[in-house]
Formats: sequence, structure tokens, C-alpha cells
Amino acid sequence: MGAVRPDVSEGPTSLQLRPGVAPPDPFRWNTRPHLRRAYRVAGFNVLLETNDERILAAADVAFNPQALPVATSQPPDFQVQLMHSHSQDDPEWQLRVPIVRTNGQMVTVAYSRHSSIAIDVPSARGFGFLTEPIINQPMYMRTDVVFAAVMCWVYVATNGFVHAAGLVRDGRSFLLRGPSGAGKSTLTYALLRRGYSLISEDALYVYSRSAPMSRVITPEDAGYFGVPWQMHLLPDAVRFFPELAGSPCVPRSNGEVKIVVDIAQQFPNQACPEANVGPLVFLTKSGRSASCIRRLTPDEGLERLRATSFSYEPSGTEAGSLWAMFLQQPLFALESGNNPNEAAGVLDAALVQEFTNSNQTP
Repeated sequence: MGAVRPDVSEGPTSLQLRPGVAPPDPFRWNTRPHLRRAYRVAGFNVLLETNDERILAAADVAFNPQALPVATSQPPDFQVQLMHSHSQDDPEWQLRVPIVRTNGQMVTVAYSRHSSIAIDVPSARGFGFLTEPIINQPMYMRTDVVFAAVMCWVYVATNGFVHAAGLVRDGRSFLLRGPSGAGKSTLTYALLRRGYSLISEDALYVYSRSAPMSRVITPEDAGYFGVPWQMHLLPDAVRFFPELAGSPCVPRSNGEVKIVVDIAQQFPNQACPEANVGPLVFLTKSGRSASCIRRLTPDEGLERLRATSFSYEPSGTEAGSLWAMFLQQPLFALESGNNPNEAAGVLDAALVQEFTNSNQTP
């Protein structure tokens, strides 16, 4: 005879308890959100629900609802509940990189024994419970919790994740790509000083505007989508950018300490979360004092794409693929010298020439 399963459809309220005794709540039935906010993130409408003001504050910094307001009458593309689990403590928790796992259309993000997020991609819903030590880390909450929860869904749903910085000049965009340590962030900051606008400092998404869930991408319909509200620099960037002296440094989950730059404060009106596709610039360090740039052939560009790709980036070159779309764009190799401001000037001149020539092409 099989075991009798208890009826838990109504949660613990159906249990008969002694007066004055709080009901057990191992599945957090009684944890309910009372805070809700809609965001526009990477081209999608996202609804966050929570029971803690600090979680909402982290999402506000990450996604800047004032810059991209979303009408509450619009249904969300993705809905996620991130709840403060008041009844669990995490005394052993330390700042660490979360563990992300996928199985088909399911995603989990684990932070500790008591803190994790689960995402069901087809239903476009996610939920998670977080303990006090994690919620009490604002930077970690912004980057590794709130941002990660939304972007994990975007990544699996669109298959369009790209490891690159994205910038815009006079309405024309380009991507800056290179291996870790090549200087993408410092060069990006130097370009912002020259009047460029930021799409994203380190990673963005590329997909069809008319059909974001489609795996087919065409240059005419594709867009770059990023989160441009903050960027991060190593502390030694102060030697090139003296205005950053005295800026607070914050430890990241990977052990690095970074200066946090608020784009709206440092570069007003230079955030551009969505843009049309444009050229791809591959960055390397030359080891010389002067920078140089040259045009690449599609074959050279494909070789550079392979050398700088991550395992989770789509890497096919068939028609309609992400890389096929990249190879249809102008491709450049920039060997950066010792000063990112000088490298920004070299790249700026090349892009101005490229955009001028393309405007003159019938």
C-alpha cells in the first residue's frame, strides 16, 4: 500500500495548532510580496516582486526605472519574486561567485544552503529566497542577485549573450571585444570622456527586435541591448582619470576590488540601453606607447571571434546566426598602447571615418 501524501494545497493554515503557537513554515507558504516594480531591461518588460525594500533598492540601481519607465498596464515578459527569508540565518556565508546551473529550460542560481533562485524559462517566471547576510550586501545584491536573476532568463530565452562592451556615437553603435585584461573597461571610460554613450560595459544581448525569442538574427532587425547605469574600473585607473580619485572601491564576488562609476552622475545623458547593430572592434594590448588600428577581413574577424568567445556564446556561422551577423559588420583590430586616452583618440578617428564613409555610400 502506497504512502499517503499530505494535502498541502492550502499551506500550513490547514494545520491544527495550539493557540499562540506559530505554524511551521518550511516551504515559506506565508512569505508574501508586498512591493512590486516594473522595469525595462534589455528590451523586455520585467516585473519584480519582493518583501524587502533593500531588494527593491538594488533593482532600482541595476535597472533605473526612471530612465526607462514601463506602463503598468503592459503584461511583463518576465516576472520574478525575490523574497527575504526572515526565518533562516546564514552565519557561514561569505562573498562568493554564485553557482549557476541549467537543465534544458530550467535555471538555478545558488548562493548558499539557504539562498537560491529558480527560473522556469518557458513560463517566464522565477522565484528565490535570500537571507540577511546576502541582502545586506548592496553591491552583491545588484550584480550577483537581482541582475543575475533577470539576465539568466534573458540569456536562455534569447540565446544572444555577447561578452563585449557596447558604445554609441551620434546614433551609431559599435562593440568593443577582447580577452579578459585587455583593457575594455578603461578604454570604454576614456571613450565616455570623449562624449560616447554607453550601452553596456562588459556584456550585452543581441537579438531580433521583432522576434526576441527567435534564433534567427538579421542586421536590419537586430539590436544591441544592455544595462548602462553603472560601470566598474580597477583602482589603478585613477592614474589616467584623476577625477576618480577618492571614489569608493567595492569588493566584487570574484575577489577583485573595483571603483563603481555611476553613469548618470559622471556622464549625464550618456546612457543608451538599446541601439542598432554596428561595427565590431577587437582589442588587444600592444605593449608599445602608441596605439594602432586596422581593418579586418571576415576570415580574420572569425578567427578573432573564436579566440575571444565564451563557452555560453552562440558560435555558429550559418545564415541568420549571431556570428554571421557580426561578420557582415565592419571589423577592426585595435592594438592599444599604454594610455587608454590615446587609444580612445585613435579609435575615435577610425570610427568617425568609417561612419562618414558609410553615410556617403549610396
